[in-house]
Amino acid sequence: MANLNLMRVQTKLDESFRNMIDLCDVKNPEEQINKFYTRALAAIAIVVRCGIDYDLAAKSITDGYHDMGIDAIYNDSVQKKLVLVQSKWRRDGLGGVSQEEAQTFVEGIKRVINLDLDGCNEKISEKKQDIDVAIRDMDYQIETIYCHTGSQQMNDYA
Repeated sequence: MANLNLMRVQTKLDESFRNMIDLCDVKNPEEQINKFYTRALAAIAIVVRCGIDYDLAAKSITDGYHDMGIDAIYNDSVQKKLVLVQSKWRRDGLGGVSQEEAQTFVEGIKRVINLDLDGCNEKISEKKQDIDVAIRDMDYQIETIYCHTGSQQMNDYA
């Protein structure tokens, strides 16, 4: 039996981000599908949270090799928020967030807060100035979002 909620989310991501999400780093066609939805899920979280357009949200994606567990970074200079997102596409709609996945995200957040971007991917490096501005400005808030399409809530320990 199909998962109605998952089908609706998938349709929304297809409609909103088709041809906008960068997948040039993913060669395997099957992996491209999963990466598209993971990245689009992170982007739509930023759209919903910050009220920006889909194209701008697609440009916030940092997912890829050496992403420090952070799939998107958006500096909302109007609301003075630095938004860090981790997303997981669970194509079967099952599961949740593992302790290891949560820990990787936490470590990435710590590195961003400490401006320790050594060894990060190019997508994150390109956001270094935005990150620096947000970290140094006392009026900024740092907001984290962990979103997934699994059916389980994040357990208390994670």
